Amino acid sequence: MSGGPWLLPVGYRLGAETLPRPVAGSVRLGWRRLGLDADQTRVWDLAHGAVEDTDHGRDLLVERAAGLGVPSPAAVVARLTERSLLVELPVGGPDLLAAAGRLRARPLLTGLGIGRDGSTSVLGLPGYPVLELSRSSIRRWEDTAASPDLVEAAELAVLRAWDQADPDVDADAAPTPTTAEVAGALVGVVADLPALLARSCGYLDLADPAV
Repeated sequence: MSGGPWLLPVGYRLGAETLPRPVAGSVRLGWRRLGLDADQTRVWDLAHGAVEDTDHGRDLLVERAAGLGVPSPAAVVARLTERSLLVELPVGGPDLLAAAGRLRARPLLTGLGIGRDGSTSVLGLPGYPVLELSRSSIRRWEDTAASPDLVEAAELAVLRAWDQADPDVDADAAPTPTTAEVAGALVGVVADLPALLARSCGYLDLADPAV
């Protein structure tokens, strides 16, 4: 991660609703179902970005929303952040650990096997490949999607790396990951997310669905 904090969408898109009242869009967040007005819906959708994006900051989202004619886009972004439908992830350190501990990733697509040149793997649906990433990123995503929160996903990444470095040592002998090791691995876990979210391979949710 580089630059300022990343702003990423949280929740699962359900679409427009008419009952109990008309809303332009709705998002499932934990155990809640949140209605969005038209501007919030457009900005939340825009927050997913594109696979090729290298900037995932607040300013770019505001700029893109303004370009689509959303009035007061900064205020809309602020409101979505207040509702936990957008989350700001710092570039590293204890603030990133605290923010990531409140989030988990949920998968929507499945692995389809090795990619075209043998160095990548593919996510998608049978007969419908969606996203091709390095095999290491796919393995990390599989662990991330199975973890109860992003910090535990980073802990698992540390243990995976230890196991690969010492394949002949009993896994039960693995040392407990240090805070510094987890913080370093967390940067990689989070760096995988934008491309996965952009292609709807998964989504972010609350680690505690009751919050």
